[in-house]
Amino acid sequence: MGLIHLLAFVAVAHYESVSGAAEALGYSTSAVSRQIGALEQVLGVTLFDRGSSSMRLTSRGGALLPAAEQVLDALRSMSLHCGAATTVRTGSARPCGKSAGQGPIRKQ
Repeated sequence: MGLIHLLAFVAVAHYESVSGAAEALGYSTSAVSRQIGALEQVLGVTLFDRGSSSMRLTSRGGALLPAAEQVLDALRSMSLHCGAATTVRTGSARPCGKSAGQGPIRKQ
């Protein structure tokens, strides 16, 4: 399970559609669908009830949503703390601190 899986899951949950989530994330609908399918396969559960025009969270999907949002919020917080030039949406990052390899940042 990777960051893209969580991003796709949370976006589909909020937009209640793959196309809305794909547009918001800047991905193709097929890419978002693949990520949702892969996440469901890894977890071994169905996360969404699929309708003709919408996707609604199942009870298990609803139970997972707060945890997924918490992970993404933590990554956004880390990104802000480190002054990262990229967004969490892309899943990219750069070393935090004065230079790479200096060790962990300590709380002040």
